[in-house]
Amino acid sequence: MFTKNKLALVAFIGVVVLAIAAAAVIAFTPKPDLTSDLFPERFGNELQLPQKSGSIRSVEMWSDQRTPKFGVEDHADGTTTHYRYRSDGTLASATLYAAADQSGNRAVIRDSTMAADGFTYVKDITYFADGSVWKDFVLADDGTTHRMFYHPNGVLAKDQVMEYEWRVWKLMSEKAFYDDGKKARVFLITRGKSLEDTIYGAGETLQAHKKHDYIARTYTETWYHDDGKTPLRLVEQTSEGTKATVMRMDGSVAETYSWWGEVQKSGITVNIFDRAGRKRYEQTYWWGYQTNKLELRSVEVFDRNGKLTNFVMYYTSGPEAGKVEADATFSSDQGWSGPHVRREYRKDGTLAVAKQNKNTSTTISEEKFTAEQNILPTINSEWAVWHSVETPPQMVTYVPPRD
Repeated sequence: MFTKNKLALVAFIGVVVLAIAAAAVIAFTPKPDLTSDLFPERFGNELQLPQKSGSIRSVEMWSDQRTPKFGVEDHADGTTTHYRYRSDGTLASATLYAAADQSGNRAVIRDSTMAADGFTYVKDITYFADGSVWKDFVLADDGTTHRMFYHPNGVLAKDQVMEYEWRVWKLMSEKAFYDDGKKARVFLITRGKSLEDTIYGAGETLQAHKKHDYIARTYTETWYHDDGKTPLRLVEQTSEGTKATVMRMDGSVAETYSWWGEVQKSGITVNIFDRAGRKRYEQTYWWGYQTNKLELRSVEVFDRNGKLTNFVMYYTSGPEAGKVEADATFSSDQGWSGPHVRREYRKDGTLAVAKQNKNTSTTISEEKFTAEQNILPTINSEWAVWHSVETPPQMVTYVPPRD
C-alpha cells in the first residue's frame, strides 16, 4: 500500500518528466521561415531613384537577381545614361546620350570604359554636338593618362600626359595648338630636373619662356614684346628673393620690382628709370597684414644727375592710410647727409612742423603750425603711382637671411 507521501512523490516526478519532454519537443521542432513570407524572391529588374539627382534609373539584374547587369538612367535634363556591369557588379562602361531630337534619335555625348575596379577610367571620350570628338582620354599601361582635346573644326587643341601623384593628377607634359594648327604652348616636366613652359602667340610668335630648375633652385621668366624677340619682362627668383625687370621696346630698363620675401606676403621696392637708364623714383611698399595688400610707405625722387631732391613718407594704416606723414626737400647733392627741410603732418593731413636740418642729426631751426592754418602738402601725384606688374609665382622656397 502506498502512503500519501509516496503518492505525492510519484505525482511530482510525473510532472517533471512531462515538463522535460515538452521542452525537448519545443527545442527540436523546426522553426518556420518567416522571411519567406515577408521577403519574397527579388525581381529581375529594379527601379531606383538616385538621391538629389532628379533622375530615374531602371536596373536589370544578373541571374542571381541581386547583381546589376545593365542600367538605364533618365536625367532631368532629358539626357540618358546606359550602364553596363560585369558579373561581379563592377561598372564596365557607361554611355551618355543627348536628349532625343525631333526624329527620336539620341546622339552620344560621352562614352566611358572602366577598369576592373569599376572606378578608374581606362578610356573616356566626349563628343561635340555634331558627333566629332572633343576629348579623348586613355589610361596607359604605365599608369599615366593621355588626354587629347580638339577644336570644333577637328584640329588638335591639346595633347597632355597626366601622372597620378599624391592623390591628384599632375600635368607632366602638354602641347597646345590654335585652331589653325599653330603652336600655342609647349610644357614639360623632367622629373627631378626641371619644369619648362613656352607660350606662343598667333603665328607661333614667342610670348614667354619659363623655367624652374629644381637642381639649381632657380626660377626664371622671359616675356617678349609683340615681335617675339625683344624682352618685355624678366623674372629672376632664388631662395633669397625675387626680382622683376620691365623693359622698353628699345631695350632700356623701365622698372624694377624687388620683393623682400615671399612675393605674396612681403614688401617691395620699385625703381622707375628714364630712357637713359637713370633712376627717377624709388618707391617702398610695406605689406599690410591687416589689409592683406601692399601699402605705399615712401618715395624718393632723383634728378637727371642722380641727386636726391625729394622724399615723401605716407601713413600705412588706419583711416589716414595713404596720406602724407612727412616729406623732405634737399638743397645739395649730399642727400640726407646734407642740408634739407623736413616737414611733418598730422593725421588730418595738415602741416604740424617744419624743420631746417643741417643733416639727419642736427636741426638748425623749427617752425610749428596749427591745424587751423590748414597747410597741406604739395606733392607730385605721379610719384605715388603704382606701376603695376604681374606678380610672379613663388616657385622657389624663400629662405630668410640669418641674423
